[in-house]
Amino acid sequence: MKLTFLGVSGMLSDGFNSNVLLDIKDRTFLIDCGIDVKYSLKAANRKVEEIDDVYISQLHSDHCGSIEWLAFYTYFITKKKIKLHIHESLYSDLWNMLRPSLENH
Repeated sequence: MKLTFLGVSGMLSDGFNSNVLLDIKDRTFLIDCGIDVKYSLKAANRKVEEIDDVYISQLHSDHCGSIEWLAFYTYFITKKKIKLHIHESLYSDLWNMLRPSLENH
């Protein structure tokens, strides 16, 4: 098991958001998907293509602000389905945020 901290800062600080990669055997989990995850992945020399699962801990943008980008990137570019892990109490609110742009794709 290996943890790679892509960022540990809040939305209003100079560092990358709280995004972490967890590598376990042959699977890579992205823990949170903050608004700057595409930049923090690049800075860590990692790629979206490596991600198998995404866990969203809360619905603040520094934890889930790039989930729409990730959905479109994986749908149109990688064609890879990534499994989403989120507490059932957050699912409806997250879908309501994403529905206008993702529902017809």
